[in-house]
Amino acid sequence: MNRFLLSFLLLLGSTFSFSQNPIYTLYLVGDAGKRTEGQKATFELARQHLKNTAGRKGLVYLGDNIYPKGMPLKGDLARAESEAIINAHAEVLKGLDGDFYFIPGNHDWAQGRMYGWEQVKRQEIYVEDLMDSANVFLPDGGCPGPVEVPLNEEITLVILDTQWFLHSWDKPNSEQGSCNYTDPIEMLQGLDAILRRNSHRKVIVATHHPMFTYGSHGGVIKASQHIKPPILGSIYALYRKLIGSVQDNTHPKYKAMRNAIVQVFEQYDN
Repeated sequence: MNRFLLSFLLLLGSTFSFSQNPIYTLYLVGDAGKRTEGQKATFELARQHLKNTAGRKGLVYLGDNIYPKGMPLKGDLARAESEAIINAHAEVLKGLDGDFYFIPGNHDWAQGRMYGWEQVKRQEIYVEDLMDSANVFLPDGGCPGPVEVPLNEEITLVILDTQWFLHSWDKPNSEQGSCNYTDPIEMLQGLDAILRRNSHRKVIVATHHPMFTYGSHGGVIKASQHIKPPILGSIYALYRKLIGSVQDNTHPKYKAMRNAIVQVFEQYDN
């Protein structure tokens, strides 16, 4: 979503006290799909943290794992670079114990292009080959989810592919029968069922798209962008703030997705 957004989340016990050992530590890394010095530094830091973290732990890549348009066919000019990008993700986890997962983002879906579903499926195959055939790229097959992953007796991870909602071209549908859910309403009912079933646990719902953001995808534009170019810059900034692309949370399709998911969340306090 952002040009290079990276975040780490440390989950502690119910007391959230640093005087006690954490019951689980989960690291989150997003938008790391470009081979840059920033990616290299972040991956080195992530591996260092994972190696030095005692007890149960995991890491989730939150999507946009391969810029600019996901994993192309073998023989494509961009294939070698795409493989190198995702290899760097896998290298962080090499030889380490933990729960490791990859979620697709809009760039993995070819930035919303008509062949996006094929790109996602290719990335899933490539990633899971790297990870010794473990089922770590979720949801499977370009399905929307939700996928329920018990991390331990107190914490449940729920994975959603939010780009599935926003993608306008081919994607898994009810006729193919390959997904648990291919209807948005049914998916939300499935999410509600998971949250109800885990109401006695802490639940983390991992998605690529944020429910709320104070970045450019939330219409917050730097002042400098209003004057580059003059007038047109302000028109563009106003467009991003009021309407935006489907990747902006001001867009009607994004807003409908976000509001529906948040409405489910608001029924639970965990």
